[in-house]
Amino acid sequence: MKQTLTNFIQTSFRLEIEDQNFSDEVIFEEVLTDGEFMNITLVNCVFENTDLYYCDFWKCNFKNCNFHKGLSLWRKCNFYNCTFENCKLSECEWSRIDFYSTRFINCDFQNLSLKDSKLMTCELLGTNWNKICLKSIGLSDMKIQDSDTFYEAIKKMS
Repeated sequence: MKQTLTNFIQTSFRLEIEDQNFSDEVIFEEVLTDGEFMNITLVNCVFENTDLYYCDFWKCNFKNCNFHKGLSLWRKCNFYNCTFENCKLSECEWSRIDFYSTRFINCDFQNLSLKDSKLMTCELLGTNWNKICLKSIGLSDMKIQDSDTFYEAIKKMS
C-alpha cells in the first residue's frame, strides 16, 4: 500500500519524513506539532484547514500546491533551502514562520498573514503580494524579480 502524507501525520507522534515524494493528495483538517521534513517533494497537493506547529522543512519542494482552501494555521515553522513554485498560499495565517534561502516562484500570497515572520536570503520571482499582512516581518538579503505587488506591500508597512 502506498504511504500517503495523511497516513504519516495520523500515525506519528514526532513526525520525521525524509526522501519522500507525494502527489495529488488532499490533507484535510489535520493538526501536526513537532515535525521534520527533509528532501520532500509535494506536487499538486491541497492543504485544507491544516494546522502545523513547530515543524522544520529542509530542502523541500512544493509545486502546484494549494494552501488556500479553508484557513490553514502554520506557526513557529522553519523552511531551509525550500522551493515553492506555482503555489497558492492565499487566505492563510502563517505566524512566526522563518524562511531561509527559500525560493518563491509565481506564487499567490493574496491575503496571506506572515506576522512576526522572517525571510532571509530568499528569492521572490513573479509573486502576488496583494493584501498581505507583513506586520513585524524581518527581511534580509532578498532577490526580488517581477513582483511589483511586493513593493506596494512594503510601502504599506511604513
